[in-house]
Amino acid sequence: ITNQLTVKINDNDQAKIILYDIASRKLLQQTFINSVNLNTKHLAKGIYLYEVRNKNGVIKKGKVVKE
Repeated sequence: ITNQLTVKINDNDQAKIILYDIASRKLLQQTFINSVNLNTKHLAKGIYLYEVRNKNGVIKKGKVVKE
């Protein structure tokens, strides 16, 4: 298991990733271009959801399971 979440997009525009817990509380938000590495070491075991947004709205969604 890794303590990194890596997200890449095929877009040179600024985007942001938002990480939520299973209760939809925002845990982390980071702005990036092209790709981002999030350190998830501090997160407790569980299921987390993420959204990647750009100026047009949500472009990617996903789920991360931290064991």
